[in-house]
Amino acid sequence: MRTPRAIACCVALAVVSLAAVPAALARPSTPAQRTAAANAFAQRTLSFASQQTAAERDAKRGLAARRGAAQSCLAVWQSAPLALRDDLGLVYFEYLSGGLWTVDAPLFRHWITDLRRSKRIDGAPVLARAAEALRRDYTVANTIYTAVPDACATVTKWRAAGWTAAARPALLDTVARISAVGRSLNLAEISKGGAQLVRYARRGTQAAKVLKIGVDEPDVRVNAHTGCDAVGALVLPDAYQPCPPPPP
Repeated sequence: MRTPRAIACCVALAVVSLAAVPAALARPSTPAQRTAAANAFAQRTLSFASQQTAAERDAKRGLAARRGAAQSCLAVWQSAPLALRDDLGLVYFEYLSGGLWTVDAPLFRHWITDLRRSKRIDGAPVLARAAEALRRDYTVANTIYTAVPDACATVTKWRAAGWTAAARPALLDTVARISAVGRSLNLAEISKGGAQLVRYARRGTQAAKVLKIGVDEPDVRVNAHTGCDAVGALVLPDAYQPCPPPPP
C-alpha cells in the first residue's frame, strides 16, 4: 500500500494537461545560448533556494501552528473507523504540508515565473521545457496543498456525515482523479534540465540539486516536530512515535 508521501509525490509530479509543446521550445540552440541560459537558470534557482532557507523559520511556525490546531479535535480523529486511517493519514499529511506551503508557495511561484519569462532561458529548449514542467508541477501541488486549510473542520464534517464515502474530503477525490500519465515526461524534462545546468552553468551542480527536489514539501520537513503529535501517531504511525501516557 502506498504511503501518503508516495501518493503526494505522484501528485506533485503529475501533469494536469498534456498540452502541445509550443513551437518556440522546439527551436535548436547554440552552445553560447545554452551557456547563457544555464547560467541564468542556475542563478535564479539558487536565489530561490536562498529565499526558501531564509523563510524556513516562518514556514516552521506555519507547520507548528497547523499541527497544534489539529490536536484540539483528537477525539474526532480517534472516532474514525480503522478502515479510514489511510485516508485520514493523507488528509493530515497534506494539511501539514499546507502549513509550509503558505510560506513557500509565493517563492515557488515567483521562481518559476521568472524562469519562464527569461528570454535567455526561452532560447534554450531543454531548459525552457524544464521550466514548463515546473509550472505544471506547481499547479498540481498548489491544488493539493491548499485543499485542507482546517483539518478539524474537515474531519468533523466527515464524522457528522457518518464517515460515508459520499462525504469524503474533496482532497481524496482530487488525488484519485489526477492521473499519473505524463509523470515520466515531467521527470524526464526536469532531469534533462538539471543535466544541462551541470554541463553549462558555473554553479550548475548546486542548482541541479535544487531542481531535482522540484515543487514539493519533502517528508523530512513535514514530519519534523518536537514533543508529542497524537494525531500523527494515530493516522501516520510509520512516521510518528506513540505519545507517552499522561502522568498519573
